[in-house]
Parts: sequence; C-alpha cells; structure tokens
Amino acid sequence: MRELIEKGASLRRQGRIGEGLRYFQSLYDLGPDNVLLLKEMAIAFRFAGNCAESLRLIDEALIRAPADRNTWISRIDTLCHNLLLGEALVSIDAALARMSDDFVLLLRKSDLLRQAGQIVESNRLLSSFDHESGKWTLAQAQTAIALGRAEEADVALRSLWAAQEEPRVPVALALIRALKAQRKLRKARVFAGEAQASVPGALVLRGELFSLDMEFGASEEAAARLVGLTDGQLQNNVMRGFLARKAVADGNHEEAAALHLAAAQEAAVPKGAVIAALGVAGHAGFETALAQSIVRKVRDIVEQKAEILPPVTTAALRLHFAANTGNWRSVYRLSCELERLQPGDLRVTLHRALTAFELARFREAEEAVARVLASDPMNMTAFRLIEALLVLKGEAEELQRLWQARASNPMDVSDGDYQRHFEDLLMLGEHERAVDFLKHGVSDRDGIVRCAYLRCALAAADEGTRVERLPGIRENGVRKLSIDGYRPTPGLRKRRHCTRQRALPGVVCCLGNEPATPRQLRYMAAKDLSSDPPKRPDDA
Repeated sequence: MRELIEKGASLRRQGRIGEGLRYFQSLYDLGPDNVLLLKEMAIAFRFAGNCAESLRLIDEALIRAPADRNTWISRIDTLCHNLLLGEALVSIDAALARMSDDFVLLLRKSDLLRQAGQIVESNRLLSSFDHESGKWTLAQAQTAIALGRAEEADVALRSLWAAQEEPRVPVALALIRALKAQRKLRKARVFAGEAQASVPGALVLRGELFSLDMEFGASEEAAARLVGLTDGQLQNNVMRGFLARKAVADGNHEEAAALHLAAAQEAAVPKGAVIAALGVAGHAGFETALAQSIVRKVRDIVEQKAEILPPVTTAALRLHFAANTGNWRSVYRLSCELERLQPGDLRVTLHRALTAFELARFREAEEAVARVLASDPMNMTAFRLIEALLVLKGEAEELQRLWQARASNPMDVSDGDYQRHFEDLLMLGEHERAVDFLKHGVSDRDGIVRCAYLRCALAAADEGTRVERLPGIRENGVRKLSIDGYRPTPGLRKRRHCTRQRALPGVVCCLGNEPATPRQLRYMAAKDLSSDPPKRPDDA
C-alpha cells in the first residue's frame, strides 16, 4: 500500500494535483483507515485550496493515531498555509499536551511564535531546552537575527554550514539573511554564489542570488542566472516574483503585474502575490489606467478565492488588499475581527495599530504598538510608528531615549533611520541636539554622503527656511542627494514608510510647503493624546 500511496504523492509533487487526488480517491475506497493515505490526501487537498476537506482528513487521521507527530505537523502546516496562525498555535499546544518533550514539536512551536511576531517568547522557549543539534542551533540563529543579534547568528550559521550536517538550503538562507541584517550585501552576494554552486538544484538560492544581483544593479548578471532554467522552473511562483522585480527595475510594470497576477491566480492562498501585484500598481502610480486595472484584477482574484477559502483566510486576504489600497476603515474593521479570532498573531495587532494611527485613534495606536514591541522589540514598522506618535506628542526626551536604546546596536539602524531621526529633532525644534547628533556616528557610517545635506538642513532650519530633498540618483551604488531651499508655508507634509513591495501607513508631522489637507489638520488638532481624539468625519 505504501508504494501505491507514494505514486500519488509523486503526482502531487509534480504539480498534477487533480490526477493525484483522483488516484488517492481510488485508494481511499479500498483502505479508508490508512493514516498515511489520509495525510497524503490532506496535503493534496491543501494545495488544491480545499482547506476544509484537508483538515477533515487530518482530523480523521488523528482519531486513528492521536500521538502521531507527523499528522499533527501536517495539520499545523495546513493551518499556516491558510493564514490561520492563531489556530496553528492552538494545535501545537494540543500536540505538546500529548507529547510534551517532543523536540521536533518544540522547534515547530518556536518557529510558529516567531512567525506570529512573538520573538521574545520564541527565544524563551528555545532557551528552556538545549538539544545540542544543528536544528536547534539553526532555530536559535533565526531568533537571534529577529532580535537584532545578527553578528552572533552569523558565527553560529557559518559553523553549521562548514559542518555540512543539516539541510544546506535553510542554513544558507539564514546566513544570507544574517549578512543582509549586518548591511554586508557584498559578502551576502559572494556567499549566495557559493551556496548556489554547492546546491545547484535549489531554485530558492538561485532566486536569492538573482535578487542580490538586482540590488547591485547588475541586470546582465541577474539575467544570466535564468539561463538553463526550464519553462516549469521559470513559472514557479517564487521565480515569478524575482522576474517581476526585474521587470519593475526595467520600467515594464505591465509585465511585472502579469507575472504577479498569474502567481495569484495559481496560488491556493495568494497573499504574497496579492501584495506584490498591488506594489506594482503603486510603482506605476495608482492614478494611472494600468494601476487601476491591476487593482480591479486583484480584487476579482481575492473574491474568487473567497468562495473556497475559510472565512478567516478570506478576511486576511481582504485586509492586505485594503491596506495596500489605502482603505483604512476596512483595514481597521478586518484587523479587529482577525485579532479577536486569532489573538496570538501580533502581525494583525500591528495592522490595527497602524490603521488606528491613520484614523486619528492615537491612544489606541499607542497601546497596540506597545504590545507588539513587547514581543518583537526590533520590529522596524512598530518602531517607526512609536517614533511618529512621539513626534506628534512633542515628546523630545522620550524620542531621544527610544532612539539611543535602538542605536546601541548600529547594525539595526539604517542610514535612512539616522536621517529620519535628525529630521525629527528639527521638527521638534531641538536644533542643539540635532547639531550634537551630527557629531556622533552619522558621518562615520559606511556609504553616508549626506553630511553636507544635513548641515545645510540645520542651517536652513535655523534661518526659518525649508530644505527639500530631491529624488536621489545612484552613482556607483551610492545615493547622491540634492539640496534646494523654499520659503516656509504653514502645513504638514505626509511621509509614508515604504518597503520595495508595498507602502505601509505611517504619517508624521513636519514642516512643508504643501497645503494642509483636512485630515492632516485633524492630526494637529489631536496633538494632546491625553484627551479623546476628535471624531473623524468622512473625507470628501
């Protein structure tokens, strides 16, 4: 029977999901009590997008083998695949109640906690047992990176890579991530090349190398990475993402959108592809016909998937769609709903904090983001939100304390963070502190060429003028900045914190020459967070 089941699993691994399911169904009629068959059928249904049937089969297998670790892990993987991270945490606890000392389950729980943003709790769990194995060391290194200890993780991961005991690909990916966290992009690129040569069949390592080539502007070398790949490999959804990135870099937004939309159509749960496609729409300019077409197609795909996905999964997809199209009221409603259903997923809590800020619910935003930072102290998005709230409240001392605590580890602070903090000090009228800030660290950081800009900005602020930073132009990998002065005009400038794939909400007050919008004026009216925020009428 095992050989017959393996044949169906082989069909599934080849992407022939429908054939595999029909084959499994014929076996199920002959042996419905076989636990291995039930698990393999469940995995096939998971990739077909039928979460309900997948979970039903797994639960049926658990009735027959309640202490089978692999069956529990299959259930947890199905829940994570469908964005049901809260339920996955409940399932792992149920499994550990039966097998409390199972090392594999403990490692899986630490991974789930890390995915949910509970980094401190994940680290505590790993520290509670010491298995002295490569898998435990890898998990410790991944948590160390999330906690801002990338240098420590680097040493451990290099030892693992040299030992060649653990699966090579996860160790290589973690080491590349550690090098990126230390801003060692050149070393990351060199190591990625070595790792890809060591494991030539690992498509994900080829994709990482492709991505690093693009980071350095080496488009020709990136294109050479695609030589020799089959059509099936090029149509892999992970590789489609990298190809789309190259298309965006070449200014071909239409091709990039087509790649992401194809990936979203094929994926059972297209979260990443949905966010990426909307990111392309942002690159193209949301007011353009192409961008509006992308948004409509993404909406259609999300609603089409809603017919077969669990309600919570559908709500999560709709939340990401709303967040990336600026529909803050929908984001707030959906994040509150998801947080109630999955209280352990702090990523949802962070969405609620960001949206509460956009809707001028400042006290709520402050409480929610504090909860996130308590569990994930190095979360950059949460840090920027706290920073924006402190600027809004005018609390220069607390902002300085927060910044000093973070800047104690320079690897966790980017060049842009230094510049933003300097601007915040100017906004708060802390000119002497800004001058002092220039003397410590900024001009010594690798790749910094902004000292002249910062000094001019300070002088302009003292003279009552405004400095406008024009779009930077990269020359030999270094961003050059231009300076120009403008007469000050009362108002606020909206600044969004962006990643390469999407824009995250976050508004801070700063001097600008643009007219203030009604919503921005409400932010000024609500500066005192000790009072209730003003009610927010519908924007025209």
